[in-house]
Amino acid sequence: MFFVAASLVIVLDSTPKFLAVFDIVRNQYFYLGEDIVATIPLAAIEMVCGFLIIETVETGSEGMGFALLTSFTVLSQPFGTAVSEQIFGFIQPSLSDIQNYAQDSPSFRTTVASSYLLQYGTTLAACLLLPLIPGQKEEAQRRKQEWHSRKSYAIVAMTSFTMIFMYSIAVLALSLMPESA
Repeated sequence: MFFVAASLVIVLDSTPKFLAVFDIVRNQYFYLGEDIVATIPLAAIEMVCGFLIIETVETGSEGMGFALLTSFTVLSQPFGTAVSEQIFGFIQPSLSDIQNYAQDSPSFRTTVASSYLLQYGTTLAACLLLPLIPGQKEEAQRRKQEWHSRKSYAIVAMTSFTMIFMYSIAVLALSLMPESA
């Protein structure tokens, strides 16, 4: 269900974006409507994540588990933006130059389309981790009993969270200044 919902989000999100990028349909109402449609599969993904938290977190710690998952989910957006700013900072025509949007050249359209393809590709690549998620309630309960919990897992999770957070803030702050963008 998770993969189907993620794929559906990509299809619903990419259709109006690529139609607008390549000047097939340039209507603001058509382009803005995809956000509304894409929220349905996104809600399904949130529901699956909620069920996963309920089944895998110890009783009484559901709030902390949900907060941790939500924090990583919310952090993924600025992290993805920061990484894409750095990757596409090396590509010409630049996505940071406002003149490129006004000129709307074919090479710039290709660059914009490439940025969207990178976004969708990383989403699909993340789906390769789906086999790590327990398939059913029984499997989740079995993992809770058989898999070891270690303090080092928490240290790795919080260290990576902190480093990703600091990296995201630094890159996004630097991208606001024209001399470092």
